[in-house]
Amino acid sequence: MTEKKRQSGYIIRKKYEGQPVCLDPTVQAKENETGIHFTGGDRSAWISSYEPVVVEGLLQHKYFKIEQLVTLKIGREECVVGVVGKLPIGALQIGRRRPSDRHDLIVNLR
Repeated sequence: MTEKKRQSGYIIRKKYEGQPVCLDPTVQAKENETGIHFTGGDRSAWISSYEPVVVEGLLQHKYFKIEQLVTLKIGREECVVGVVGKLPIGALQIGRRRPSDRHDLIVNLR
């Protein structure tokens, strides 16, 4: 198991092993952000997220490749509080406005 521990208590892993996804209690809610980045010619987009509903969706997505799984011990459990990884550009789509702005609807598992 590859891991790297930071002074802040975060542990960086390379593999998801079923840990629960939790809200990071050490940061304010507005700091739980999601970012998508790619440039012309890229075949994959880099996605980082610290929003639990988006993290859960990415971890379940068939084509999402984890580069860093950010975990933190909360109580007695080690919880996933963030993820950084790649998703093929072909899995992304910007379409019509949805009837809801809920963030959990961003990741489509189809």
